[in-house]
Amino acid sequence: MLTLRTRNTVHNLVKLTIVIHLFTFVIGGRVLSHVTKKIVFKEKLSLLDKIMRKEVPCDFLYEDDQCVAFNDIKPQAPFHFLVVPKRKISSLARAEDSDAQILGHMMLVAKKVAGQCNIDPYRVVINQGKGSASYSNYLHLHVLGGRDLHWPPG
Repeated sequence: MLTLRTRNTVHNLVKLTIVIHLFTFVIGGRVLSHVTKKIVFKEKLSLLDKIMRKEVPCDFLYEDDQCVAFNDIKPQAPFHFLVVPKRKISSLARAEDSDAQILGHMMLVAKKVAGQCNIDPYRVVINQGKGSASYSNYLHLHVLGGRDLHWPPG
């Protein structure tokens, strides 16, 4: 028998547990053997996961009890920083109504940090899905500025 179970952790990491029970035949009223194996697979952590767990050092431009802001390691504009919630939301598509407060707070932090850095104009971007160049399973805002931002982007 093969049993598959998924369980969400505090940080919404997917943990896949496979429990394999191998039974041999019952002959003469007794079980000849029984073997149980448990294999656990954990989702690979993204760079943002590691930064938020403080496993990778980072100089924060801003930090409060709900989110942090720091410079992007591959800037696409003279000023390019990220705003990341401390409580992991894996993507905008997976955000729930209960996340409205933190999503709004992240926008206000983007405005505050842009103002402290004298960035104007600036653009706030959320990438959603692999086709959008989203390389992380951790929702974050990109704030880009310091040059003219043409439309349409991309």
